[in-house]
Amino acid sequence: MGAVASDSSGEVLAALACKGPGDGAINSSISNIHSALSPVLSDCRQLMSFLSCTIQHLHREGIPVAHELAKRALHAEADEYWIEEVPMGIAPN
Repeated sequence: MGAVASDSSGEVLAALACKGPGDGAINSSISNIHSALSPVLSDCRQLMSFLSCTIQHLHREGIPVAHELAKRALHAEADEYWIEEVPMGIAPN
């Protein structure tokens, strides 16, 4: 799974590449979310309760950064997370 969170101006807040489920993890109520990602998702849900924000699931054509992160996850030995950036070689917009 590849995911990227950005603010309303398109600035990257966080990005991840992990082998967990790719079914819209933050919106999901599925209990088998990847254990390493669970604390991050919990923090996101808590922050979202205080903020005016929206969560959107876009297909790979709509957000190529997430698609590139998902491809990276296929070959990674461990889950990877970035705060306020994406890995080198992946364009943020």
